[in-house]
Amino acid sequence: MANKDKYTEKQIAQALEKAGGFLSVASKSLGCTRRTIYNYLERYPNLKELCDDIREQYLDLGEAELLKK
Repeated sequence: MANKDKYTEKQIAQALEKAGGFLSVASKSLGCTRRTIYNYLERYPNLKELCDDIREQYLDLGEAELLKK
């Protein structure tokens, strides 16, 4: 069975990292829909984990800044 994916896992991962975990920004950079990104997250659990980790890092940074103030 041939691979029907338009993007590689690496391309999706890089787009998510550059977009700070924002799916709409990642999809725009790749020229696809948010649904496409969601489909990759469902198909590749490591991408979902990466996205969750990126978002968690930003939440941690935000909370740290709030605590400073």
